[in-house]
Amino acid sequence: MKDKENNDEERVDLEKSPPLESPTEEKIIPSAAPEEATATGALRTTSRLLQERPILMMPPLVMVLLSGFLLGSGFQPTTLISLGLLNLAVTGGWYRMLALATLNRPSGMDEFLSGIGRHFVQLVLGSLVFFLGLILLVAPWMPLAKRWAGDPSRIPFASLQVQLSKGDLSALDPGMLLTLSRWSLILSLVFLLYGLASYFLLLWKQAVVIRLLSWPQAWALSARMALKYWKPLFAILTVNGLAWLVAVVLLQAAKIFTGPLLALLTFSASFASLVAEVYFRAAFTVFFVQVEDEEKLLQ
Repeated sequence: MKDKENNDEERVDLEKSPPLESPTEEKIIPSAAPEEATATGALRTTSRLLQERPILMMPPLVMVLLSGFLLGSGFQPTTLISLGLLNLAVTGGWYRMLALATLNRPSGMDEFLSGIGRHFVQLVLGSLVFFLGLILLVAPWMPLAKRWAGDPSRIPFASLQVQLSKGDLSALDPGMLLTLSRWSLILSLVFLLYGLASYFLLLWKQAVVIRLLSWPQAWALSARMALKYWKPLFAILTVNGLAWLVAVVLLQAAKIFTGPLLALLTFSASFASLVAEVYFRAAFTVFFVQVEDEEKLLQ
Protein backbone atom coordinates (compact mmCIF):
# COMPACT_ATOMS: atom_id res chain seq x y z
CA MET A 1 0.00 0.00 0.00
CA LYS A 2 2.86 2.35 0.87
CA ASP A 3 4.65 1.52 -2.38
CA LYS A 4 1.54 2.46 -4.38
CA GLU A 5 1.24 5.78 -2.51
CA ASN A 6 4.92 6.53 -3.18
CA ASN A 7 4.49 5.80 -6.88
CA ASP A 8 1.45 8.10 -7.07
CA GLU A 9 3.45 10.91 -5.50
CA GLU A 10 6.36 10.49 -7.92
CA ARG A 11 4.29 10.51 -11.13
CA VAL A 12 4.75 13.45 -13.42
CA ASP A 13 1.57 15.39 -12.55
CA LEU A 14 0.82 18.96 -13.64
CA GLU A 15 -1.59 19.65 -10.81
CA LYS A 16 -0.15 17.79 -7.81
CA SER A 17 3.63 17.84 -8.26
CA PRO A 18 5.50 21.07 -7.43
CA PRO A 19 8.02 22.43 -9.94
CA LEU A 20 11.45 20.86 -9.70
CA GLU A 21 14.55 22.90 -9.17
CA SER A 22 17.02 22.65 -12.05
CA PRO A 23 20.28 24.58 -11.83
CA THR A 24 21.21 23.53 -15.36
CA GLU A 25 18.04 24.98 -16.92
CA GLU A 26 18.86 28.63 -17.62
CA LYS A 27 15.36 29.78 -18.48
CA ILE A 28 11.96 28.15 -18.68
CA ILE A 29 9.94 29.88 -21.37
CA PRO A 30 6.31 30.18 -20.27
CA SER A 31 3.80 28.39 -22.44
CA ALA A 32 0.21 27.25 -22.33
CA ALA A 33 -1.05 23.99 -20.90
CA PRO A 34 -0.54 20.89 -23.06
CA GLU A 35 -2.50 20.96 -26.30
CA GLU A 36 -5.28 18.57 -27.19
CA ALA A 37 -4.08 15.02 -27.84
CA THR A 38 -3.97 15.09 -31.64
CA ALA A 39 -1.27 14.28 -34.16
CA THR A 40 -1.03 17.92 -35.19
CA GLY A 41 -0.87 19.06 -31.57
CA ALA A 42 1.87 16.56 -30.72
CA LEU A 43 3.99 17.46 -33.75
CA ARG A 44 3.53 21.20 -33.18
CA THR A 45 4.38 20.93 -29.48
CA THR A 46 7.43 18.78 -30.25
CA SER A 47 8.74 21.36 -32.73
CA ARG A 48 8.21 24.16 -30.24
CA LEU A 49 9.87 22.34 -27.37
CA LEU A 50 12.96 21.40 -29.39
CA GLN A 51 13.31 25.04 -30.46
CA GLU A 52 12.75 26.51 -27.01
CA ARG A 53 14.86 23.92 -25.18
CA PRO A 54 17.71 22.65 -27.38
CA ILE A 55 19.03 20.69 -24.40
CA LEU A 56 16.26 18.15 -25.10
CA MET A 57 18.14 17.07 -28.21
CA MET A 58 21.40 16.41 -26.40
CA PRO A 59 20.79 12.86 -24.99
CA PRO A 60 19.70 11.22 -28.29
CA LEU A 61 22.36 13.05 -30.31
CA VAL A 62 25.10 11.89 -27.95
CA MET A 63 23.69 8.37 -28.18
CA VAL A 64 23.77 8.49 -32.00
CA LEU A 65 27.37 9.73 -32.05
CA LEU A 66 28.43 7.13 -29.50
CA SER A 67 26.73 4.35 -31.48
CA GLY A 68 28.48 5.38 -34.66
CA PHE A 69 31.83 5.45 -32.90
CA LEU A 70 31.46 2.04 -31.23
CA LEU A 71 29.99 0.31 -34.29
CA GLY A 72 32.80 1.64 -36.44
CA SER A 73 34.98 -1.17 -35.12
CA GLY A 74 32.51 -3.86 -36.21
CA PHE A 75 29.24 -5.47 -35.11
CA GLN A 76 30.45 -7.42 -32.11
CA PRO A 77 27.73 -9.06 -29.95
CA THR A 78 29.07 -7.48 -26.77
CA THR A 79 29.09 -4.05 -28.41
CA LEU A 80 25.49 -4.43 -29.58
CA ILE A 81 24.33 -5.57 -26.13
CA SER A 82 26.16 -2.70 -24.44
CA LEU A 83 24.65 -0.18 -26.84
CA GLY A 84 21.19 -1.63 -26.28
CA LEU A 85 21.48 -1.30 -22.51
CA LEU A 86 22.93 2.19 -22.80
CA ASN A 87 20.12 3.21 -25.11
CA LEU A 88 17.51 2.04 -22.58
CA ALA A 89 19.23 4.00 -19.81
CA VAL A 90 19.31 7.14 -21.96
CA THR A 91 15.67 6.59 -22.95
CA GLY A 92 14.55 6.68 -19.31
CA GLY A 93 16.21 10.01 -18.66
CA TRP A 94 15.28 11.55 -22.00
CA TYR A 95 11.57 10.65 -21.80
CA ARG A 96 11.46 12.16 -18.32
CA MET A 97 12.93 15.40 -19.71
CA LEU A 98 10.37 15.46 -22.53
CA ALA A 99 7.45 14.82 -20.20
CA LEU A 100 8.48 17.63 -17.85
CA ALA A 101 9.07 20.00 -20.76
CA THR A 102 5.61 19.24 -22.18
CA LEU A 103 4.14 20.18 -18.80
CA ASN A 104 6.20 23.42 -18.84
CA ARG A 105 8.43 22.34 -15.98
CA PRO A 106 12.23 22.37 -15.63
CA SER A 107 13.78 19.76 -17.90
CA GLY A 108 17.54 20.07 -17.55
CA MET A 109 20.28 17.48 -17.20
CA ASP A 110 19.47 16.98 -13.51
CA GLU A 111 16.09 15.58 -14.53
CA PHE A 112 17.76 13.45 -17.19
CA LEU A 113 20.20 11.92 -14.69
CA SER A 114 17.46 11.25 -12.14
CA GLY A 115 15.47 9.32 -14.75
CA ILE A 116 18.28 7.01 -15.87
CA GLY A 117 18.44 4.61 -12.94
CA ARG A 118 14.83 4.95 -11.83
CA HIS A 119 13.34 3.19 -14.87
CA PHE A 120 16.26 1.12 -16.15
CA VAL A 121 15.26 -2.27 -14.70
CA GLN A 122 11.68 -2.16 -16.01
CA LEU A 123 12.83 -0.99 -19.46
CA VAL A 124 15.37 -3.81 -19.67
CA LEU A 125 12.90 -6.46 -18.50
CA GLY A 126 10.20 -5.30 -20.90
CA SER A 127 12.58 -5.20 -23.87
CA LEU A 128 14.01 -8.61 -23.03
CA VAL A 129 10.57 -10.23 -22.74
CA PHE A 130 9.51 -8.60 -26.02
CA PHE A 131 12.37 -10.06 -28.07
CA LEU A 132 12.34 -13.43 -26.32
CA GLY A 133 8.60 -13.62 -26.89
CA LEU A 134 9.01 -13.00 -30.61
CA ILE A 135 11.72 -15.65 -30.83
CA LEU A 136 9.64 -18.22 -28.95
CA LEU A 137 6.63 -17.41 -31.13
CA VAL A 138 8.48 -17.72 -34.46
CA ALA A 139 11.09 -20.42 -33.75
CA PRO A 140 8.69 -23.43 -33.50
CA TRP A 141 7.38 -22.68 -37.00
CA MET A 142 10.81 -22.55 -38.67
CA PRO A 143 11.16 -26.34 -39.31
CA LEU A 144 7.74 -26.35 -40.97
CA ALA A 145 8.64 -23.27 -43.00
CA LYS A 146 11.90 -24.86 -44.11
CA ARG A 147 10.08 -28.00 -45.17
CA TRP A 148 7.55 -26.00 -47.20
CA ALA A 149 9.82 -23.34 -48.72
CA GLY A 150 13.09 -25.23 -48.96
CA ASP A 151 16.56 -24.67 -47.55
CA PRO A 152 17.38 -20.92 -47.75
CA SER A 153 21.11 -21.65 -47.59
CA ARG A 154 20.89 -23.12 -51.10
CA ILE A 155 19.83 -19.78 -52.61
CA PRO A 156 22.82 -18.27 -54.52
CA PHE A 157 22.34 -14.70 -53.33
CA ALA A 158 25.50 -13.44 -55.06
CA SER A 159 24.44 -14.57 -58.54
CA LEU A 160 20.87 -13.55 -57.80
CA GLN A 161 22.00 -10.00 -57.08
CA VAL A 162 23.92 -9.89 -60.36
CA GLN A 163 20.89 -11.11 -62.32
CA LEU A 164 18.60 -8.64 -60.60
CA SER A 165 20.95 -5.77 -61.42
CA LYS A 166 20.81 -6.82 -65.08
CA GLY A 167 17.04 -7.20 -64.98
CA ASP A 168 17.29 -10.73 -66.39
CA LEU A 169 15.82 -13.61 -64.38
CA SER A 170 15.56 -16.07 -67.25
CA ALA A 171 18.84 -17.76 -66.34
CA LEU A 172 17.71 -18.51 -62.80
CA ASP A 173 16.46 -21.95 -61.81
CA PRO A 174 12.63 -21.98 -61.44
CA GLY A 175 12.91 -24.13 -58.31
CA MET A 176 15.23 -21.61 -56.72
CA LEU A 177 12.86 -18.77 -57.61
CA LEU A 178 10.01 -20.69 -55.95
CA THR A 179 12.12 -21.13 -52.81
CA LEU A 180 13.01 -17.45 -52.84
CA SER A 181 9.38 -16.35 -53.26
CA ARG A 182 8.18 -18.61 -50.46
CA TRP A 183 10.83 -17.38 -48.05
CA SER A 184 9.93 -13.81 -49.01
CA LEU A 185 6.35 -14.56 -48.01
CA ILE A 186 7.47 -16.12 -44.72
CA LEU A 187 9.69 -13.15 -43.85
CA SER A 188 6.85 -10.78 -44.75
CA LEU A 189 4.60 -12.54 -42.25
CA VAL A 190 7.31 -12.37 -39.58
CA PHE A 191 7.77 -8.64 -40.18
CA LEU A 192 4.00 -8.17 -40.09
CA LEU A 193 3.88 -9.89 -36.69
CA TYR A 194 6.75 -7.72 -35.48
CA GLY A 195 5.02 -4.60 -36.78
CA LEU A 196 1.73 -5.39 -35.04
CA ALA A 197 3.49 -6.13 -31.75
CA SER A 198 5.54 -2.93 -32.07
CA TYR A 199 2.43 -0.85 -32.73
CA PHE A 200 0.49 -2.09 -29.71
CA LEU A 201 3.59 -1.57 -27.55
CA LEU A 202 4.41 1.78 -29.13
CA LEU A 203 3.98 3.74 -25.88
CA TRP A 204 5.02 1.22 -23.23
CA LYS A 205 8.36 2.87 -22.49
CA GLN A 206 6.62 6.22 -22.01
CA ALA A 207 4.20 4.51 -19.61
CA VAL A 208 7.11 3.10 -17.58
CA VAL A 209 8.84 6.48 -17.33
CA ILE A 210 5.89 8.85 -16.95
CA ARG A 211 3.42 6.67 -15.03
CA LEU A 212 6.07 4.68 -13.11
CA LEU A 213 4.43 1.41 -14.12
CA SER A 214 5.94 -2.05 -14.23
CA TRP A 215 6.51 -3.40 -17.72
CA PRO A 216 3.38 -5.65 -17.74
CA GLN A 217 1.22 -2.70 -16.66
CA ALA A 218 2.92 -0.48 -19.23
CA TRP A 219 2.26 -3.03 -21.98
CA ALA A 220 -1.42 -3.16 -21.07
CA LEU A 221 -1.74 0.64 -21.01
CA SER A 222 0.09 0.98 -24.33
CA ALA A 223 -2.23 -1.56 -25.99
CA ARG A 224 -5.32 0.28 -24.71
CA MET A 225 -4.01 3.61 -25.96
CA ALA A 226 -3.06 2.09 -29.33
CA LEU A 227 -6.67 0.98 -29.78
CA LYS A 228 -8.30 4.14 -28.44
CA TYR A 229 -6.06 6.68 -30.21
CA TRP A 230 -5.28 4.78 -33.40
CA LYS A 231 -6.09 7.70 -35.71
CA PRO A 232 -3.55 10.22 -34.33
CA LEU A 233 -0.98 7.48 -33.78
CA PHE A 234 -1.28 6.30 -37.38
CA ALA A 235 -1.03 9.92 -38.54
CA ILE A 236 2.24 10.41 -36.66
CA LEU A 237 3.52 7.06 -37.92
CA THR A 238 2.69 8.07 -41.49
CA VAL A 239 4.67 11.29 -41.23
CA ASN A 240 7.48 9.33 -39.60
CA GLY A 241 7.45 6.86 -42.48
CA LEU A 242 7.67 9.70 -45.00
CA ALA A 243 10.75 11.05 -43.19
CA TRP A 244 12.40 7.62 -43.41
CA LEU A 245 11.41 7.42 -47.09
CA VAL A 246 13.16 10.73 -47.77
CA ALA A 247 16.29 9.38 -46.06
CA VAL A 248 16.24 6.19 -48.17
CA VAL A 249 15.69 8.10 -51.43
CA LEU A 250 18.55 10.49 -50.66
CA LEU A 251 20.83 7.58 -49.78
CA GLN A 252 20.02 5.78 -53.03
CA ALA A 253 20.49 8.99 -55.01
CA ALA A 254 23.92 9.44 -53.44
CA LYS A 255 25.10 6.24 -55.14
CA ILE A 256 24.67 7.87 -58.56
CA PHE A 257 26.83 10.92 -57.96
CA THR A 258 30.41 11.62 -56.90
CA GLY A 259 32.28 14.54 -55.41
CA PRO A 260 30.56 17.35 -53.47
CA LEU A 261 27.08 16.25 -54.51
CA LEU A 262 27.74 12.78 -53.07
CA ALA A 263 28.79 14.31 -49.75
CA LEU A 264 25.75 16.61 -49.72
CA LEU A 265 23.27 13.80 -50.43
CA THR A 266 24.91 11.50 -47.87
CA PHE A 267 24.75 14.23 -45.22
CA SER A 268 21.12 14.98 -46.12
CA ALA A 269 20.20 11.30 -45.84
CA SER A 270 21.89 11.05 -42.44
CA PHE A 271 20.11 14.18 -41.23
CA ALA A 272 16.72 12.93 -42.44
CA SER A 273 17.22 9.59 -40.68
CA LEU A 274 18.28 11.41 -37.51
CA VAL A 275 15.13 13.54 -37.65
CA ALA A 276 13.01 10.43 -38.18
CA GLU A 277 14.60 8.78 -35.13
CA VAL A 278 14.85 11.66 -32.65
CA TYR A 279 11.99 13.97 -33.55
CA PHE A 280 9.31 11.30 -33.78
CA ARG A 281 10.35 9.47 -30.62
CA ALA A 282 9.92 12.84 -28.92
CA ALA A 283 6.56 13.34 -30.67
CA PHE A 284 5.17 10.06 -29.35
CA THR A 285 6.29 10.98 -25.83
CA VAL A 286 4.65 14.39 -26.10
CA PHE A 287 1.46 12.74 -27.38
CA PHE A 288 1.44 10.38 -24.38
CA VAL A 289 1.69 13.31 -21.97
CA GLN A 290 -1.07 15.19 -23.79
CA VAL A 291 -3.35 12.14 -23.59
CA GLU A 292 -2.64 11.79 -19.88
CA ASP A 293 -3.42 15.45 -19.26
CA GLU A 294 -6.58 15.38 -21.40
CA GLU A 295 -7.97 12.31 -19.64
CA LYS A 296 -7.43 13.95 -16.24
CA LEU A 297 -9.39 16.99 -17.41
CA LEU A 298 -12.22 14.76 -18.67
CA GLN A 299 -12.61 12.91 -15.38
